[in-house]
Amino acid sequence: MGRLFVRSLPRGAALSAPVFLTTGEKQLLQVEVRGGRVTFERAGLRYDIGDVPEVAARAGDRAYVGGLPGGWDAGAWGGRYKGCLQDLRLDSLRLDPGARNRSDQQGAPYAQSVEEGCVSDDACKVEPCLNGGRCTVTFNDFSCSCPAQFTGKTCGTRVWCVGRPCEPGGHCLDLPDGYECKRLH
Repeated sequence: MGRLFVRSLPRGAALSAPVFLTTGEKQLLQVEVRGGRVTFERAGLRYDIGDVPEVAARAGDRAYVGGLPGGWDAGAWGGRYKGCLQDLRLDSLRLDPGARNRSDQQGAPYAQSVEEGCVSDDACKVEPCLNGGRCTVTFNDFSCSCPAQFTGKTCGTRVWCVGRPCEPGGHCLDLPDGYECKRLH
């Protein structure tokens, strides 16, 4: 899940980027194929991920980005793409995901099963935030805003010292199951 795979032939070997891409945040990914050599760039780092057989594109050929047509198993690829695509290009031709489900008179590319905006799961639906935390959906993930006395991904860790339980001059130290007051010398 969250990997980039590149393949130029239906039964050809697939190349994989050496990093996971799922972060829950928007990010710029660039994939370039020149002379059969595939490079991938993310966060200012460039990866040379290998070679794919060169293929000549002809009128009527199709390129699949983000998924496969119905009936083809996308499970081996980690499932269907869910996210945002912007400025998608094939050589000098800009592919317009906004032109979904249609083709113009010149046979220009079109998109199928594309929704406007960025599609994300509602990760807050299962109410993951504990102890009164407020859930906010981030892309395919969630973030909890916790009350002052709790912390952690799901607000599950108690912060004991927030109420200043120590006597004046004492320093409170949070422990997993409580707190300890230390006298400062």
